[in-house]
Amino acid sequence: MQTPWGLSQHCEVLSNGIEFHSTASHGGYRLSEEHKKVMRAKKLPVKTWYEEDCECLYVIKAFPELFSRYFDRFETFDQGMIELNRQINHWFK
Repeated sequence: MQTPWGLSQHCEVLSNGIEFHSTASHGGYRLSEEHKKVMRAKKLPVKTWYEEDCECLYVIKAFPELFSRYFDRFETFDQGMIELNRQINHWFK
């Protein structure tokens, strides 16, 4: 599959409609139309592809149940969300 970063070399399906694609140089998340509706409802940027370094924070915020590895490093889920929002503000505000 073609991605914004080149040809996908690996695809990990996180959920029906959310995939992580890696390429030779970069990668990111691909969302289905249904998942884009969730992004819109949560007032997050709506697009098909979210790159893996910074834009992925929006995907994690919208679908935290799929990213336990991110949240496991915090004592509580709320602490994880505070840090996630801090990172979003750092990169996008």
